[in-house]
Amino acid sequence: MVLLLGSKGLAVASPYILKQIVDSMTLAASVDFYTAAMGIGAFGLARLGSTVLQELRMIQIAKFINQGVRRVSSASFKHLHALDMNFHKVSSKNTVFGINRAIRSIESGLRFIIGFFSPIALEFCMLTSILWGYCGS
Repeated sequence: MVLLLGSKGLAVASPYILKQIVDSMTLAASVDFYTAAMGIGAFGLARLGSTVLQELRMIQIAKFINQGVRRVSSASFKHLHALDMNFHKVSSKNTVFGINRAIRSIESGLRFIIGFFSPIALEFCMLTSILWGYCGS
């Protein structure tokens, strides 16, 4: 969660950093190379930090999903071996393939929800709260 908040916070803050740079350069008296270079560097570091935190978050999500899928696979393997022999005689190999497809579907669903949908929803909430703060309800 910290990596998600950090990456989305930097992604949302980077346009405001760029706005501050441009606003500071509009006054003719305050235009200097050092201020522009430092501002552009801060913008670049914010974008780089956002990307790095997002990649670290995806690494953690992949580990989390793999652990969950291993647990589900282990539980289904133990359950299949604990079933009665008559079940295996009348059952076809489609049962095992169905379980395998279900595990892959769980992995895809978790990757979509945790890896993609939740961050977009959080960023949307952050942006709408910023707009609400600036523009009101």
